[in-house]
Amino acid sequence: MASVRDDSHRLKTASQHLMVNFGEDHRTQRLQNFEFRLAIGLVIGAAALATMAWYRQPAQRANWKRQEAPLISYAPRFKEAELKCDLHSSVRREVRVRQLIVAPGAPGPGPANATYGAMQAAYVQAKAVRAEWEASGAFDTLEQQFGNPNAGSRSLPPGLFRRGEALAAVERAAFCLPVHEISPPILAEDGFHIIEVLEAR
Repeated sequence: MASVRDDSHRLKTASQHLMVNFGEDHRTQRLQNFEFRLAIGLVIGAAALATMAWYRQPAQRANWKRQEAPLISYAPRFKEAELKCDLHSSVRREVRVRQLIVAPGAPGPGPANATYGAMQAAYVQAKAVRAEWEASGAFDTLEQQFGNPNAGSRSLPPGLFRRGEALAAVERAAFCLPVHEISPPILAEDGFHIIEVLEAR
């Protein structure tokens, strides 16, 4: 009889021990759930506050369009169309080109800075200039307006030039285009270049 009592006492103690452990595990789980929900709530609250702050300052949001940056930094947005290269372009050693430069703002020496809005306006103007040059062939008239007197020898190489002597974007087009074909506007450090290859050797 004593052994039955001991067994029942042990069983009762074990069940009480299990209940205590289960209760502690349950409390720990509830605490972890609460902490997780609190962290998620804080993240959502921070995101909501940041969004409200963003929308309460429209002048600062619009300001990024008015910030100036080097022209060449806009290259991914104004990437030239895929040029159709001449069959013999890979063997060219020298080329002679004539070109027009449409710069955002007044053309000056060296690399220039401009806002994104000015770049968009210059790109639209460069496309219009190219269309006019192609339709009328009046290069001399257009050169008076869109020639850059301050352009250096890398921007407007005089006479025949070899690879490495011109701006990279201009050189790529010059050693690719068929002779007497007018390029699309090509963005370089000083503006949008529109070139025509006059001679290739």
